[in-house]
Amino acid sequence: MDWTVNNYGVFTPRLLRSSIYAALHALHPDVLIIPEIPRTGDWANAAPYREINSGDYTSTRARSQAAYPQSRTITEPKETDWIANHALLVDAVRGGDILLFRCWYSDPPNVFINAIYNEAHPPPAITSTGSASGDMGAPFSYTMTADNALAQFSATGLPAGLALDPATGIISGTPVVGGNITVTLRARGFWGIGEKALTLTLRSLFDQWRAQNFPGLGNTGDAASDADPDSDSIGNLLEFALGLNPLSTDPISGLPQLHPVTSASATWPAITFRRRKAVPAGVDYLVEETTDLVNWQTLDLPTHQIGAPVDQGDGTESVTIRGTHAIGVGQSFLRLRVVEQ
Repeated sequence: MDWTVNNYGVFTPRLLRSSIYAALHALHPDVLIIPEIPRTGDWANAAPYREINSGDYTSTRARSQAAYPQSRTITEPKETDWIANHALLVDAVRGGDILLFRCWYSDPPNVFINAIYNEAHPPPAITSTGSASGDMGAPFSYTMTADNALAQFSATGLPAGLALDPATGIISGTPVVGGNITVTLRARGFWGIGEKALTLTLRSLFDQWRAQNFPGLGNTGDAASDADPDSDSIGNLLEFALGLNPLSTDPISGLPQLHPVTSASATWPAITFRRRKAVPAGVDYLVEETTDLVNWQTLDLPTHQIGAPVDQGDGTESVTIRGTHAIGVGQSFLRLRVVEQ
C-alpha cells in the first residue's frame, strides 16, 4: 500500500493510520497487507515493506516483535545484498519474514533467494522405510514420516484398496491386488517437496495359499505352480483356482464338468466349474471355445453365464458358462484355462 495519497489531484505523502490496516485485516483476514512506510502499530495486522539499502533492514525490528510477537516483514534486498547479508536473511526467513524478489525464472538473484530459503527451511526428507509388505485381502497400514515437513503428504501409484490420509501420512485399507508395487511418496514442506519410492510387496491369495500348504518353499519344489505333490494329475495352480486340496487326491466332482444346458429355446454345450469368490484372486479364469481344436476363442463370462453363481460355503462358488454354438449346429468344444496373474 503506497503511502502517497491523492488529495484532490495533489499527490502528497501521508501515513495511513494503523486502525485502517486493522479494519482491512478484519474484513479480509486471508489477504496479506503490505504497507510501504509503516508505524510500529502496523505490524499488528500487516507485514510492512522494508528495503535493506534504506536502513539496513534485514529482519523484523526487535521493538516490533516485542510489541507483536507474531509480526513479520516483507524485505526487499538489492542484488548485492543477497551475498553480504546471507546469514542475516536466512535467520529472518527462518523467523517468518518474507523476501521480495523478481519472479522471472531466469533472473540471476533467484539463485541466491533459493539458497537462502533452502537453508532456512530445508526441503522435507522422508524418513520412513522404503519397503513394506502385506497380504492381499488383509488389513494393511503404513505411516509416512518426514523431517522438515508440514502436515501435507501425498502418494501416487497406490494399489486398489489402499488410501492415504494427507494430514497424518497413514496409508491404510485392504489391498485387493497382489504383487510388487512401487508407490511414490511425497511430503510438502515450507520450501520444497521431498520424495521417496516405497516398494510394496503384497502376497496374492495364491501365494498365501502356497505358504499355508507348503511353508518356507515359496514358488519352488512342491509349492511351484505346476507341481503336483499329491500325484492326482492336477497342478497346484489349478488346485488353488478350483478350491481343491493339494496334499490329497481330489474327487472328480471337484473338476470342471461338461454338460448340455437349455437356454433361449436351444440346447447348448456348457461347462460348470468352481472358482474363488475373491476377485481378483490372483488368477484369471478363461473359458475358451473352438470348432476345430486349433483356434480357441475366449468367451465373455458375464455374457454367457447361465443363472447366478452358487456359493459352495468354502470360499468358492460354482458357475456355469455356455458356448455360442447350439448343439446340433456343427461341432463345438469348451475348455477352462487358468492363468496366474
